[in-house]
Amino acid sequence: MAKRRNIHTVSFSGQTFTRTSASRTYAYLVVGKRSFLDALSRAGRIEDTDASNYRYWEKHNPERLSGYSDVKDYQEKRREQRLKAVQAAKDEGFYDRFEALAWCSRKDLAEKQAHAHRKFYIEVTILPVAVETKGS
Repeated sequence: MAKRRNIHTVSFSGQTFTRTSASRTYAYLVVGKRSFLDALSRAGRIEDTDASNYRYWEKHNPERLSGYSDVKDYQEKRREQRLKAVQAAKDEGFYDRFEALAWCSRKDLAEKQAHAHRKFYIEVTILPVAVETKGS
């Protein structure tokens, strides 16, 4: 005897999102696009973490730091790497695609999730879900 399963499907903006569940039924899907400007802003910061990493590698594996003159140089080059990675992702269309952010059973939960995701995502949208039940 086949187990019962719910297949949830949403089509939006040329993309299809699917989720299968044995016991839960989802009525809403929250989708959004990552913000290129937010990613660019974050990548462009000089991070204290980079300085901490530099000091760690300085003690434990100095060879890893060849090519860097000092901690400031390391931080600046790491910043440049992050900025290049963000630009490469943009060129590949990463910031043009919607992502499934949350599957929700109730509208109020979907609204709460949408609000929380608006910090890092743009065009956050709540979509209704089509549910198909298979099995017995």
